[in-house]
Parts: sequence; C-alpha cells; structure tokens
Amino acid sequence: MIPFVLSFVPLLIVLVVLPNVPSEIPLHFDADGNADRFGGKYELLIVPIITILVQFYWGFMEKVFITDEVKNKAAAKVALFCGNIVVTLAFVAVTIWLLNAVT
Repeated sequence: MIPFVLSFVPLLIVLVVLPNVPSEIPLHFDADGNADRFGGKYELLIVPIITILVQFYWGFMEKVFITDEVKNKAAAKVALFCGNIVVTLAFVAVTIWLLNAVT
C-alpha cells in the first residue's frame, strides 16, 4: 500500500508545478549541459505515468510470483516490497530532477 501511494507523488508534484511551467521546456541536455531537445510542458507527465504503470506491474508480479508454492512467502514479500520502494523513490527523484532542470 505504501509504494502504491508513493507512486502518485510524482504525478501530484507535476500537477502542482505544471501551471507555472513555460509551454516549451528543455527535455534533453548534451554533455556540456546545453539543452539539445525541447518539448511541450505536458511531456513532464510521462515520468509520473510510467511510475504508476511500474507500480501496477509490481502488484502484478506479487500476485503471479508469490504463490502457495513459494517456500518463504514473507521473505519474498519483503524483497518485493523493498525493490518496489527503491524503484518508486527513484522515479520520484527523477521527477524532481527533471522539474528542477526546466524551472
């Protein structure tokens, strides 16, 4: 449940910041830090949407792979939970970094 709630944090952050973002924003930078690709501000929603989709994938993995045949269900659930938290927090960090780069 915690990872599922966390997966919506990037979306909430983007939705709060989106009205203040210019209509065209830099989306890719070269090795020197110069913007070499620009796009619309709504492209900022891509990372949060991917975050939510990854969360649903993790939930699917738990339902499919943690079955009665798994010897240590508790350990498998803890491992899956920890991996889920790490991935979700990584997406939160990427969202914050991307917003810092464009604002």
